This record gives sequence, structure tokens and C-alpha cells, in this order.
Amino acid sequence: VLYDTPLPARTLIAVGNEVAGLSPAVRQAASRVVRISGTGAVESLKVAMAASLFLGEHWRQHQSRTGSAVKGAARSRA
Repeated sequence: VLYDTPLPARTLIAVGNEVAGLSPAVRQAASRVVRISGTGAVESLKVAMAASLFLGEHWRQHQSRTGSAVKGAARSRA
């Protein structure tokens, strides 16, 4: 489950489509498969929404440990 899984700083996130998911080759190459838990009230998430949840959780885990994500964002706007 996404929010119980430590995500390494260097992470590749592959998101499959709503019907078929990831291809068998991608799943086999993955070092970890993480799912997004839900209430069951929604049949599926759009790919963009699923990706945003993963990216948000990755940012949360790493900015809270080092603060570097916040500093890097501030520098890129300058």
C-alpha cells in the first residue's frame, strides 16, 4: 500500500492503464509493486490521478527528511 511503503529517493514510477495495468514485462522488471488503497466506492482512478498520488507521497517522504525538495523548488523559481 502506497502510504505504508518507503519510496527510495531515486524512484521510477510506472503507472498502468485502468483496464490492463502494467505489462507483464514491466511488472517483472520492477523491484517493487505498490498499490493505492481505496474505499471501494470508486471503481478505478484515472492514470493522471494515480501518478499524482505517487508523486505527492514521494515528495512528502523526501522533503520531510531533508527539506531539500523545498529548497530545490525555491531555487528553480528564482
